[in-house]
Amino acid sequence: MDFKPSAGSSQQQKNNSHHPYELLNNIPLIKAPGTWLPKPIVLPADLHPMPDDITAYFVYPYTLESSSLNYLSNLKTNAQNLKTQYQSANDYLSKREQLKLIEKQEIQHQLRLNKLQTLHRLAPGWNGQMDSIVSSSSSSTSPTANSNSNHQSNHQSSDLI
Repeated sequence: MDFKPSAGSSQQQKNNSHHPYELLNNIPLIKAPGTWLPKPIVLPADLHPMPDDITAYFVYPYTLESSSLNYLSNLKTNAQNLKTQYQSANDYLSKREQLKLIEKQEIQHQLRLNKLQTLHRLAPGWNGQMDSIVSSSSSSTSPTANSNSNHQSNHQSSDLI
């Protein structure tokens, strides 16, 4: 079963040897959109180019605005006003700091209570340390109730005999 190319196929090989990329021209090529070249930017005709020296664009009149001038003039005329503003700001900040400290302590206290509640749900009477079990109010009333119920059950069982 030897394969022998026909005369026509040998003619194609001769043509392909002259033009090796001739077959590639017939294969469709799909390019990813990310590899496309962007469209050229069209600039409007009335756009002027940047000048050689751009320091002219960074000009600012270094003057104070009128609101700042009014505020400063009020401070200069009344020195006591500055002291009262400073004192009121200090008072506000100290009160705010105290409120934050109190709020932080309340949060810590609430976290401790939540932790103890979860401990009591998991192991009633245990305080979370390696100490002895703390007796709770419900456990102190239960022995008397248990002794009464045991006494009644003993009495009923003696009636059956």
